[in-house]
Amino acid sequence: MPATTTFGARHHARTMLGLLLLVPALMAPGPPSLAPVRFSIARDGAALGLFETCRGLGTANEVIEYRSGGDPGQVQKIPGQLQLLDVICTRSAAAAADLLAWRALVVSGDVAHARSKVTISELDMTASVVRSWTLTRAWPAELQAIGGTTGTVELLRIAHEGIERTQ
Repeated sequence: MPATTTFGARHHARTMLGLLLLVPALMAPGPPSLAPVRFSIARDGAALGLFETCRGLGTANEVIEYRSGGDPGQVQKIPGQLQLLDVICTRSAAAAADLLAWRALVVSGDVAHARSKVTISELDMTASVVRSWTLTRAWPAELQAIGGTTGTVELLRIAHEGIERTQ
């Protein structure tokens, strides 16, 4: 029995030493990509709130396959029509009055007044802007609450007619 206890004590000591060496590495600041981020959304300069996730901040092209020459195995891929991706943001909170009013413009058919300049800023842990995008003629195409076992998630989908990375 003493041999097992000695082995167990040595194993425990080595495990604890390993953890003590690992903890400072885990607490050290990592690359910015590992830091929690939030996205701030503003419409015509007025804040609409913070969101945990935003995706679709970019563009894509349709891919057209073109056979050139007489070889059926020779396929060339060329860029087709430019697609402006809808931006989809989510957060675990209820909709703010400003966001509901903006969506109400679209629902009532007043899309002309709903179209706005929207700025989406990615914030780091200190609330400093890491990068930002400006959407032109943007409007809320969808606003919904999605309930689940972990609570309610709000989803905002923004359609737009142009995107520019401004920072």
